[in-house]
Amino acid sequence: MKITKRKIIVALVILVPVALYFYLCSSDAPRYEYDFVTTGAVSASIATSGTLKPGLMVSVGAEVSGKLLEVTVDFNDRVKLGQRLAVIDPSDVEAQIGSLEAQRERSEAERLQAEADLITAKAELLNAEQGLQRSMQLQGGGYASNQTLDEARMRKTQAEAAVLRAESSLKIAAANIRSAEASLARAKVDLKRTIIISPVDGSVINRAVEPGQTLTSGFQTPLLFEIASDAEALVLEARIDEADIGGVAADQPVSFTVDAYPDISFTGRVKMVRRSPVVNDGITTYPVIIDVSEMDDRLYPGMTAMVSITAKSRDDVLRVPNRALNFDPMPAKDEDGGKIAVRFVNPEEAERIKRSSAMRDQIRKGKGDGGNILWVQRGTSAEELTPITVKTGLRGDQFTEILDSDIRPGDRIAIGFLGQK
Repeated sequence: MKITKRKIIVALVILVPVALYFYLCSSDAPRYEYDFVTTGAVSASIATSGTLKPGLMVSVGAEVSGKLLEVTVDFNDRVKLGQRLAVIDPSDVEAQIGSLEAQRERSEAERLQAEADLITAKAELLNAEQGLQRSMQLQGGGYASNQTLDEARMRKTQAEAAVLRAESSLKIAAANIRSAEASLARAKVDLKRTIIISPVDGSVINRAVEPGQTLTSGFQTPLLFEIASDAEALVLEARIDEADIGGVAADQPVSFTVDAYPDISFTGRVKMVRRSPVVNDGITTYPVIIDVSEMDDRLYPGMTAMVSITAKSRDDVLRVPNRALNFDPMPAKDEDGGKIAVRFVNPEEAERIKRSSAMRDQIRKGKGDGGNILWVQRGTSAEELTPITVKTGLRGDQFTEILDSDIRPGDRIAIGFLGQK
C-alpha cells in the first residue's frame, strides 16, 4: 500500500500535539517521599564520649621493706578477699621480733628488781621512823642527846628518799615493759604484712612487681597491685559541654557502644554530675559519672564509649518524623535576577498550581501564628498535599511530639522529594 506525503503530514499533525501533551503532563508532576503519623515515644538525647573505669579500684602496696620471695597472681586473675598475692622475705622482721622479746624480758627483770628495792626501802623507812620515835622518847627523858635525835631524823629522811627512788624505778621499769610490748606488737603486725593479701573480691587490673624485686617502704608505699572490686560495677565517665550540661541530671537513662562491639548497645544511668569544670583549649566541660547497669565481661576498663544520654522523653504521644516538619514543597523564589521560566501547562496542572497559590497563603498565615506545617495526603492523588498547621511539643532525635492539630495516627505525610515523573 502506498503511503502518500499528505497522509504522513496529517499523522504528524495529530500525533505531535498528543505526544507533547502527555510529556507535559508527566514530566513536571512531583513525586514525594511519605511517612505516617504514629503514636509512641519521643526522646531527646545528648551525645558525647566517655571512658569506662572500675567503680572501685583498690591499690595494694607494701608496708614493710624487703625482698619479694614470690608473686602468686598475674594480670586478669580473679582473687578473693584475704587471698595471698605475694610474700616478702620476713627475715629482718623476725630478727627484730627476737630482739624486742629480749628487751621485754630485760624490762620485766628490771621491774622485779624495782619492786624488791621498793620493799627494802619501805622496810628501812619503817625502821627509821621507829628509831626516831624512840630517840624522841629518850631525849624527852633526858637519856638521849640532841645529836642522837638529829641523826634519827636524818635516817628517816634518807629512807623516805630511798622509797621515792624505788617507786620511780618501778614506774620506769613498767613503762619500759609497755614500750617493749608495743614495739613487739608492731613488729608482729609487720610480720603479718610480709604476706600481701587481697583486700576485696575482684580482678587484678595491674601487677607492678616481679619476684626477686626489693621493696623499700619509706615515705611512699610501693605499689604492688591494682584490683577492680566486684562490689562495684564499671562506671562510665563522660565529659559534657557546658552548653548541654543543663539538660543532664541524676537517674537519666543512658545507652552507649564501644568500638569492640559497635552493634551492641549497653545501658546505664547517670549517677552524678560533678560541678568541677575541666577547661581544655578554651572549651569547658563537666564530668558526668554513669553507672553501667550490669557486669559484662565484654567491657574492659579504659574502653572508649560513644554515649547517648536521654535528657527528655515522652511516652505514648502523637508524633511525626522530624523530616516532616522540615519539608516544604513550595520552591523558593529565584534570586538570580528574578527570571521566571515560562512553559505551557495542561488543564490539570493549571488547577494544581491554582490550589498551590491558595495553600501558600494558608502556610504564611500558619507560620505567622507561630505554628508548624505538615503536608498531609488527604486527596485521592498521590501528589495532592494539604497543609496542616500543628502545635509541637518535645522535639526529639528522630520524632517530634504533636500537641494540638487535626492530624491523627495513620495519616500519610510528606517528608521529602523523590523527583518528578
